[in-house]
Amino acid sequence: MDYFTKAKIEDNSDNYEKAYKLSLEGIENGDYNCWYLIARYNLRGLAGLKKNKSKAEKLFKEHFSEFENGAKQGNSSSMLVLYYLYCDGFVTEIDIQKAMFFLERSSELDNSAAQIELGNHYKKGNYFKPDYQKAIYWYKKSANLGNPIAQVMIGRMYYEGLGVKQNYKTAIKWYKQSAKIGNSVGQQHLGYMYNRGKGVKTDYYKAVELYKKASVQNNISAQQSLGYMYYYGLGGLEVDYAKAIELYQKTAKLGLPAAQQCLGYMYYYGKGGLVQNYKKAFNLYEMAAQQGHAPAQQCLGYMYYKGIGVKQNYKKAISYFEKSASKEHRAALHCLGKMYKDGLGVNIDYKKSIDYFLRAIKQDYYESCYELAMMYYDGLGVEVDLQKAKELFEKANNNECKCEYILNIVKNELGETDDEVGMKEYAKEISNKNLTILQLHNQLDEDLKKDFCDTWDKLQNESKSFLKTGLFQYFSLYNLGEEIYKEYDFSSSVTPMVKALENELKRYFYEGYICYLKQNNIEPNKFNEKKVFIKKEDGKLVYRDIHDSDGFSLGTIKYLVGVENKEKIDFSIKELKEKEDFATRHTVNGKNEYTVDTTILDYFEKISKSEQLDSRKELIMYLVDLCNEVTSISDSFRNKSAHTTKITCGMANVCANYLIKVKKMIKNFVDIIDMNEFNEIVNK
Repeated sequence: MDYFTKAKIEDNSDNYEKAYKLSLEGIENGDYNCWYLIARYNLRGLAGLKKNKSKAEKLFKEHFSEFENGAKQGNSSSMLVLYYLYCDGFVTEIDIQKAMFFLERSSELDNSAAQIELGNHYKKGNYFKPDYQKAIYWYKKSANLGNPIAQVMIGRMYYEGLGVKQNYKTAIKWYKQSAKIGNSVGQQHLGYMYNRGKGVKTDYYKAVELYKKASVQNNISAQQSLGYMYYYGLGGLEVDYAKAIELYQKTAKLGLPAAQQCLGYMYYYGKGGLVQNYKKAFNLYEMAAQQGHAPAQQCLGYMYYKGIGVKQNYKKAISYFEKSASKEHRAALHCLGKMYKDGLGVNIDYKKSIDYFLRAIKQDYYESCYELAMMYYDGLGVEVDLQKAKELFEKANNNECKCEYILNIVKNELGETDDEVGMKEYAKEISNKNLTILQLHNQLDEDLKKDFCDTWDKLQNESKSFLKTGLFQYFSLYNLGEEIYKEYDFSSSVTPMVKALENELKRYFYEGYICYLKQNNIEPNKFNEKKVFIKKEDGKLVYRDIHDSDGFSLGTIKYLVGVENKEKIDFSIKELKEKEDFATRHTVNGKNEYTVDTTILDYFEKISKSEQLDSRKELIMYLVDLCNEVTSISDSFRNKSAHTTKITCGMANVCANYLIKVKKMIKNFVDIIDMNEFNEIVNK
């Protein structure tokens, strides 16, 4: 293998400094083809050289005759150099026909670097029709000559299933061959397989080991991947945002789209000490998207879709989503499904919507399961199919896309649940008494007091009124008989019940919390200005008056508490200890991880009964679970009622049991409050 080919392997591995060193050695040993790489590095400013276009052009012209003579004498590396020059037009006019002639001739003479280039053309369909079999043919010829880059390319064909049946294990076999001889590209690809558990058991330690080996050789993809491992604290590494940012910035500057996207993500969410900056995030996403990076294209589309950092533009959103979806990016597929379903920027097209959702579901995107289930439930673009809807709802519900309420409704309509318990059973009992309206009112009042016990006296009068109204409305409708009440909307009974919950939560999560913050001299600028208890006044952030609670609702409670899924907010244990913005993550069944605002945690630690929640960990767990339950209630009833969605007869049985659930939630929540501590805070 001549010096030029050795240098070209390092060049393809992004190890420009080593390629440059080999090129200089090659020139000293009479390999004049190495002048091509020296000239190109001057042109692009690689291998530590400053960009020098005039010097590059001078070198190309000075040595062009040597390249031509070498090609005439059958030197395959000279032929490859002429291929590059005729493609780029640095010395002569661009002439693709001549370029391909020299590339094919060089490949036939067993130049392994040329064979990779020819294989790439067949794979991508540049100047030829795409032909995966021919691509594999040339990659294998190069691999047989010991070229580690060709070994990686064969592995990628098996990874992507191009021209061969997709097979991760075979891909790993080829990556290992390349990595074994120390090639950084092979090491980086193999590290990725261990990182993602593709064809092997996930092994972050092995992934980090391989990424480090490749990074030492200046492989920028490996350096970006190592940044990712530092960001999440994987493979034995301590979480180190500064190191992650350093690696992202370094590789993003060199034009790596994955690094640009990762850095954009950190600016988008304000992670790792970076100030949230949508403009910087947008610019970084755009740079990566222009290089065809699917995740960045999806991120750009989402910013246009939601109008975040840019003016909302559905057409541009769709354009970026389509680019990303063409590479089967699952979040982009889901977003397109939503846009075609709802007619945002496009005409409603249920057929396209279903197709996009199905493609996303194939990649385990469970939000698409929920959306498609709703289409089967409502009969949008398909015949109503409750069984299919149930299966999809169950898949979503079992995989962190909670939809228990609608799932119970579907099961009820399929006759798969026994709801002859709880509220409905109680309603039957009351109905059989044939009470007058006044007697019904007194009965409900008496029963509520019994149900709530001592807690009843702790409730606000307004909450008591809401509870009574909700129960009264429910029984009034139920007593009409099924033939009649099936025509009615039960949201008139649900809404007051939910408002009772909202009213009690507002008392403790909003009014009492604001008093606590003021008394402890906690400045408003500590929080995100979007918090419902903060407003801007004369350009400054101030706390709202406790009676100014229009912005508080069940739907906002999880944001007020700071409950977010780990996938959206990736705070580390280390950072949480160093900063006081968020508390330790909470794990449910070893699976879902969440964050909770530390300040509100301190507040609830003060006002909750120690015998009820005897540790900070239990309090975190309680707040997370409460917020998730409240959000479920909000999505199920509060939002539906507010948007004039009819809670039909088919929902009545499930609705009844949710009324009990709301009532229990109020009681259980109020029971943990130490009223003496709370009143002391509020009365100050």
